[in-house]
Amino acid sequence: METSSEDVVLVSEDIVLNESPPKSDSDWWEEARQMQWNLRCNFCPADYDEYVISNIPQIDERELLTTKLCYLLYGQPKEEDTTNDSRYELKLEDEYEELIRDVDQESLAILSLYKPFQKKKAKELTEKILSLERKYPDKLHAAIIFVCLRLFDSKLEDKSLPIPVIRILREPNGEGSSDDTCWFVDLEGRAYKSWQNYLSSNKIPRGEICFPINGIYSTRPIEKDLNESTSLLLDRTETPACGLVKRILSVTDTAVTVATFGALAIAVAGLAITVTPVVAAVGTAVGGTAMVYGGTRSVSVLVDRGQHKQTLAPKDAESRGAWIGLAGTALAVGSISATQALSSAAASAEEVGRGMQYTANIINTSAIGVNSIGVLNHGYSIFNDWQEERPISKFDLMQLSLSALLLTHSLINFKTAKSIIREAQTETLAEFEQQLDTKKSRKGYERVKTALGDIETDPFVRNKRMIRTIRQIDDPRDFFRKAYELTKQNNRDHGGKNRITFGQNGGLLIGDKELSAASLSKLNKAEQAALLNDLSSITEGSLAESVQKYQYCF
Repeated sequence: METSSEDVVLVSEDIVLNESPPKSDSDWWEEARQMQWNLRCNFCPADYDEYVISNIPQIDERELLTTKLCYLLYGQPKEEDTTNDSRYELKLEDEYEELIRDVDQESLAILSLYKPFQKKKAKELTEKILSLERKYPDKLHAAIIFVCLRLFDSKLEDKSLPIPVIRILREPNGEGSSDDTCWFVDLEGRAYKSWQNYLSSNKIPRGEICFPINGIYSTRPIEKDLNESTSLLLDRTETPACGLVKRILSVTDTAVTVATFGALAIAVAGLAITVTPVVAAVGTAVGGTAMVYGGTRSVSVLVDRGQHKQTLAPKDAESRGAWIGLAGTALAVGSISATQALSSAAASAEEVGRGMQYTANIINTSAIGVNSIGVLNHGYSIFNDWQEERPISKFDLMQLSLSALLLTHSLINFKTAKSIIREAQTETLAEFEQQLDTKKSRKGYERVKTALGDIETDPFVRNKRMIRTIRQIDDPRDFFRKAYELTKQNNRDHGGKNRITFGQNGGLLIGDKELSAASLSKLNKAEQAALLNDLSSITEGSLAESVQKYQYCF
């Protein structure tokens, strides 16, 4: 059976379906076996091809490897892609395969027949292969092998699709040995440290593959009347995408995408209408779960790329998407943490330095910027896949939905550090004021609060002083009822001489002395009157004995 380059082009070209009935399992296996034999005869007649790697252009053979990789990636150059002034006419397919293996026929010029982006991709793959550790720095021993894929759940299920893999010799254990230590590199530039690693970690879609045992074409003796393809030592297995973990990740990516867009819808709806609290809470929980999952998936993608010697540089689309997803998640978590820290500090009347405020502002602003970039990047990646008729990655969809959710969350909840502090202080005071359910306690609170406004104009400082004091009070209603009586006595008996308001250190300021709120809470009406009399008679720098006997804290 003759081999044509169509067998290889199937990797990237459309396949015309026929109307024949589905093949049985044995039919597919026989077809795959015959295809492997043809591919082995044409592309891997020897265990390895040797390429000289040198800085001297006359003897360097890396472009020969690049030419082969171009052919594996894109097939034979299309006639319309060639220029009229080319010195080389296109050869027939069977001649072409021989030509790319023959340096003496100046086959390097064939590389010029490919489009620039095709040559760029092949050259990047060549450099990737040459960057791998190998025993001979000035030589590359490489072989082209194939796995034949039978797709599951596809219109192409009855077809055998050949997928090239480059075997790179790293440490030879002996001439012709199948135990050589090798790298295996797929056309995406993923490097696998062993054949078993390739079988367990490749990114081939769900299906079954037929492959040479140990990743090397080996044969056995056969009887004369048997087809020569039966001499090949082949095996079969399902692809990693069929495994439980990969299926769960695929389903989870889809589920997270749907759930994230649901949480996004709730967030956007909250801008215009009041969303039911239960629904909003569910949306927040889903968003938090999606954020954690998205960050974890980004890390796993980067780790996987690192393990298979793929670039982690942002110039690569998948790597860039993972870095953006990780950065967006980290900044979102940082933004939430910074907001909570500021709110907690403000609600506790703790000091919030400028450094902490600046840090929170930078994190919140950066979260918006990075997630905006994420939406644009993932959106462009999906659009580009759609435009070039490539399958859209569920991971990209998940990352797009997550970036959109995080961006929306950041925009809706964006606040400066001062706004966060102001809101936390206002909310804390509002909750406290709700505990004052009697007329006298509310009046006492308002009088003390009004007096503070006369001496402190900064609302942040004013609120902080109020919060520090009220956090020291066990019974707010009783305390401010007594404060009401105290201010009433002060106005009646002393003409308002002793200003009564919130102190700086969590106490109550009476005149120019700050007294412990806890101690003041213990005074009865008679003791309050005595206190006011004593404070009115205080000389500068001293206290009357009657004041000291109550053990007030200054």
